[in-house]
Amino acid sequence: MKRVLVYLSLLAIVFAVPAFAENNTVINVHLDKAVAIPGNVLVPGNYVFRLEESGHRIVAISSADSKTFYGFIPVYTATRDSSNGTDIRATEPDAAGLARIDSWFFPGEQNGYRFIYSNSDIAKTDAAVRRMQMKSKGNQSGF
Repeated sequence: MKRVLVYLSLLAIVFAVPAFAENNTVINVHLDKAVAIPGNVLVPGNYVFRLEESGHRIVAISSADSKTFYGFIPVYTATRDSSNGTDIRATEPDAAGLARIDSWFFPGEQNGYRFIYSNSDIAKTDAAVRRMQMKSKGNQSGF
């Protein structure tokens, strides 16, 4: 458990999240490293997480420029011990080297939201990482 807490503290350095929320329904997120969300991978960049109320809690995730939509993803309640610290919490990197966003909080809030990953979600993100790695190796070959 201590190892996970240390790792999450280190992620606070990796993830830079502006303290910006509109009525606790929107949070702008800046990622310095690629991370997984259920069924997808977010590469380094800026994103918008927008809570939608439709009988169930879901979050709509899009790029900050609204050009790319990553989907509506169910979220579940999460609680952190204090409102200090990082607003985005991630897992340790998996075998493919990719961390997954575990939970996220609006700045200054103790209650937040958690993603639940199915085996299918994990398989999709692992496959996406392998494709990105292969593409990166192809670009380094000089062709």
